Amino acid sequence: DESMDLIASGTSTNNSFYVLNLPVESNRMYFWDGFYEKVSGVVANSQSSNSTLFKLPSANLVMNIDTRLTDSDLFFLQMSPTVSGTGNNFNITINWGDGTIESVNNSISPVARSGGLWSHTYSEPGPYVVEVGGKAQYFGSDSAPTGDVLTSQKMIVNVQSFGANLGLIELSNAFRASENLIDVPTYLPPSVIDIDGILFGCNNFNTD
Repeated sequence: DESMDLIASGTSTNNSFYVLNLPVESNRMYFWDGFYEKVSGVVANSQSSNSTLFKLPSANLVMNIDTRLTDSDLFFLQMSPTVSGTGNNFNITINWGDGTIESVNNSISPVARSGGLWSHTYSEPGPYVVEVGGKAQYFGSDSAPTGDVLTSQKMIVNVQSFGANLGLIELSNAFRASENLIDVPTYLPPSVIDIDGILFGCNNFNTD
């Protein structure tokens, strides 16, 4: 909204943003310009007498998973340009958290990879941080997960960031049946328009 006034300015280091003498209101949305291109939904996580600390949303999608929660060592990530798996705005890098980094773009047909299903097998059971950067419009599925994908959903325990710069539009069923998921960010990228079924079946989810 171009009519909004600049109420404060501050300095940024890493993923923290400090603003001096800013009265923080819990029901106010905060916007800023800079590296993250007008990101909204900022929540102050600490405040001193004259300085407020904001946490900037990560540019990438970041999830914590734990393969020990299932009998499988195979984790699936469903991400594509659109629901149909076609489109030009698709170029991502997946860091699977065990030293393996995979680049995926339009030259690799999502249809050839089971409709945008990207999978990784972990050699050792345990917790991992999966991070996705780049550009993609769709994360999730237009239907409920089944089989190995359903098992994979049960590995997800936490979502640190939905990815401020990914350009996601749809998150339908992204975490459906993730029964061990307990926390997701309060921040949702403003580009997202569809979250149908995103938390369906997340029985342990923290709603506080």
